Amino acid sequence: MLIRTHMQDLKDMTNDNHYENYRCEKLAAMTVGSPTNQPNSNISLSRSPLEQLEAEKEERELKLKKMEQEMEQVFEMKVKEKKKKLKDSEAEVNGIVQQVSTAPRILH
Repeated sequence: MLIRTHMQDLKDMTNDNHYENYRCEKLAAMTVGSPTNQPNSNISLSRSPLEQLEAEKEERELKLKKMEQEMEQVFEMKVKEKKKKLKDSEAEVNGIVQQVSTAPRILH
């Protein structure tokens, strides 16, 4: 009974170990050995998969920051345009009010 228990334990551990090794090799081959997966990437082939993930995360964060800055610039530009339109409209309305107030009034 004891031998069977230890034998099953040995089989399970060996299976787990082989599977982990296989999985690590396949993951490394997918990320490191295959530069065609990311043709425009500047990631070094000598990095581990975790380092590559961190580098990709940093690239995405930089890209997001750049997009946020661009969106803020566009927003500010639109706000300035709206303010200019409002000032122009206000000046036009004030001009019309002055014309109406200075025009001779016809009394009935």
